[in-house]
Amino acid sequence: MLEQNDLDLLQRHADGELTAEERARAERLLSSSVEARSTFAILRSLAEGLPGEGLTDAPQGMVAEVMARVKDVRHFAPAKRTFGPRVLREDMMSTRSKIVAGISAVAAILLVGVYIVGVPRVDDGADATIGGAQRYQAPQLASKDVAVHDTETQAFLQSETFDRIMKDENARKLLADPGIRTMLADAELRAGLAEPEFAASLRRLASSDAALMRMMSDGDLSAALADVEIQAGVRNASLHSAFNDAGVEAALQRANVQAMFDDAEVMAALADADFRGALADVNLVKKLKGAEAEAALSRASVKAALADAGFVAALKTRHLQNALAQADARAALANPAARQALMDVELRQYLASTDFARAIASVELSSALKSARMREALASPGLMRAFQSAGTRARLADASFSMALTSSAMQGALQDARFASALQNTAFASALARSN
Repeated sequence: MLEQNDLDLLQRHADGELTAEERARAERLLSSSVEARSTFAILRSLAEGLPGEGLTDAPQGMVAEVMARVKDVRHFAPAKRTFGPRVLREDMMSTRSKIVAGISAVAAILLVGVYIVGVPRVDDGADATIGGAQRYQAPQLASKDVAVHDTETQAFLQSETFDRIMKDENARKLLADPGIRTMLADAELRAGLAEPEFAASLRRLASSDAALMRMMSDGDLSAALADVEIQAGVRNASLHSAFNDAGVEAALQRANVQAMFDDAEVMAALADADFRGALADVNLVKKLKGAEAEAALSRASVKAALADAGFVAALKTRHLQNALAQADARAALANPAARQALMDVELRQYLASTDFARAIASVELSSALKSARMREALASPGLMRAFQSAGTRARLADASFSMALTSSAMQGALQDARFASALQNTAFASALARSN
């Protein structure tokens, strides 16, 4: 709520009666307060006569209601005074003071209407008086822009949360990016961003290799990489050597072979060296002893794999035998998402790199991978679309991104259900454009 001194200042500003020092103070007030800008727009209209140019595009019924209240205030003005022009002017000023009080009482009604139809701009370093010909007129919204979420958007534009955003330079600049607004419209991503650590992980991803972003965008793979053993497995040198063998990779891509690796009991049996040796030589299978091995050999997935000559040949290679002997490599092979990543040449090269080792060991990414909510956010379509834009990606990598997201203004907005509606409304985008 504006103070009485502020209201008086705006009233005299509308009348063009301010000194240079007072005008500078009025400009500061207008630039920092949504309510001040709304009130000043109405005072300017009153100065030119009711109902006032510049309010005619306001929502239906709003002007009539406000002007009715203003007229009620004017009704209490002295009916007639004959003590000369000075006294008459004092009467007019008294009436205007009452009008200002009436405006203050209905400020909540006016706030959204003025924002939607246009708030008068104050030129930097220039005369702040806003003439009728110079008054800013925002384009009227089409019905498609307000048909569904208009009520929620209007409520958000009146909220304290929106006011805090407008006062936060980093938040305003962040939300001015259409790619960021599209990204934030994703419910899963907003939920992830409610965790402060997620902003840091996004900055890390935005400034990293595109291959890492591809991996994190795969929900199943990012969930698998939350397991320390699988992290080690996808970096296993023997496993990478095995996949670099064309014959082994071709065999491991066959459905019957993958079914065997998806079988938990078979993978447990592969820890036994004799069992691995027997699989490599089908002539030794019948001689293999041990309850666990016999149980594994009786499974349909093993029988199908052993019927594949290419897989039997692959099992005889030293690299695959070495990989199967190591628990972390077996864990990677047993996970379909990790196995699929190793079959992708670009991802396999990245998994073997020191860049991946450093990234996966970072505090930012390890925090993101440990949180199911953040893993879902990393795989959200909204984030993928954002990363396809070089400009948006650069903004995500900038330090101001983390500052904006972790601010009280943005954190409050992320927890406000009306924020999602506002993000998709042109009225919100227009308000941001004017403020920037």
